[in-house]
Amino acid sequence: MSAAPDLSRLDPRVLATVSHGFSLGSDLAHLSAVLTVKAPEATIFYGGRILEALSGAAVEQVGGEAKPNPFANMRYLEELTLLKKDQGYWAHGLRRLGNEVRHLHRPVGFGEAEVAALLVERWMGWYFLVFDAGPRLASLFARQADEGPLFPPEDPRLAAIIALIDKPGGLGELAERGLTPPESAALERAPTAACLLAEKWIDMGELKAADQLFLSLEKTIPGELRLIQLKAVACNRRKDPEGTIALLQPLAGGGGGDEETLGILAGAYKRRWERSRSSGKEDVKALEQSHRYYDRAWQNSKQQNYYNGINAATTALFLGRPERAAEIAAAVVALLEKQAGQVQAKVGRDLLSEDYWFAATLAEARLLQGDDAAAAQSYESAFVTFATQRGNFATTAQQARAIIRTRGVSAEAVMAVLDRHAADPDAAPS
Repeated sequence: MSAAPDLSRLDPRVLATVSHGFSLGSDLAHLSAVLTVKAPEATIFYGGRILEALSGAAVEQVGGEAKPNPFANMRYLEELTLLKKDQGYWAHGLRRLGNEVRHLHRPVGFGEAEVAALLVERWMGWYFLVFDAGPRLASLFARQADEGPLFPPEDPRLAAIIALIDKPGGLGELAERGLTPPESAALERAPTAACLLAEKWIDMGELKAADQLFLSLEKTIPGELRLIQLKAVACNRRKDPEGTIALLQPLAGGGGGDEETLGILAGAYKRRWERSRSSGKEDVKALEQSHRYYDRAWQNSKQQNYYNGINAATTALFLGRPERAAEIAAAVVALLEKQAGQVQAKVGRDLLSEDYWFAATLAEARLLQGDDAAAAQSYESAFVTFATQRGNFATTAQQARAIIRTRGVSAEAVMAVLDRHAADPDAAPS
């Protein structure tokens, strides 16, 4: 039996949180009890409940409709830029761990339960301290002296690794020096923590370090979905679409595959198509596959994931289906305008001035919809507002010009904006 965590250290306002019959204080007490008797599945179950309840409450607090699964709620918060990527890593790790237990995907050990408890604390930190529409407390704890892991693991190296990942520069430090044998042993007990570390290393381009973790994970969770997805993302970073397709196509066949898998796979097929065009032998089947998977991911999200939606619209146009492209684009425009309005109304933030890709996606959707005047205005606003992000303009302009060429209809107002802010490097000098 482990030592029981002292929940009295928490700020009473944290423990008093309730939502639709859910009591955070009660669930934390239950989580503490099952963690103390080393019941991993039960510990992870309560962690998942806390994630679901607080993610749903957060969605409702910004005017959205809470869904019965945390993924939909977190996706909604992410697309409103209320849940940033660095904060979302931990929440998605807890969500995936909950799915492993709920769907009986694999046995879990006590190390995974300890990780779940550490991730619950980080999730509460986001909700109570960071979330714009949340309580915005100064600390989870009643007194500064009480700060420290709420659920200290038996192996302190596990908490130390996660703390080092959180520390500015910590990921680079770990990649440069390599994991020590005791650290590797701690991560073998907790594959979820190892996957989170690998994901962060991939995002920062430390692919060799991630590959070393993959070798370890192959021993502990061979064939697991998250491991396959991470390997596929690493292939993407290496600009290896064939590797990505080989890994993910078996998962997506026959109508299977979750949103994330379908989106990654669709992107790989699009890169295969783009490469074929540059070689002079266009692979239209690859473009068809890309559209199929983007559209399936868009529909699976109940048309709430604008990234998959805008790509479904663009690939439809490139396939010669302008009406379908305009239809999807109109839904994307409506979604983005609704999200921007909700955030403005609830927390007083302007998404179009905070997130370049949100603003650029709205411009592209309006162009695909055929509303050139609104598209030109949106592109102009995005380029002026995010003048310090000029490195992204070329990609945006290249896509816009490809859409205009494919439509076969001139868009003089849009072209004038593109030429002013992101001149075409292939254009003949005037």
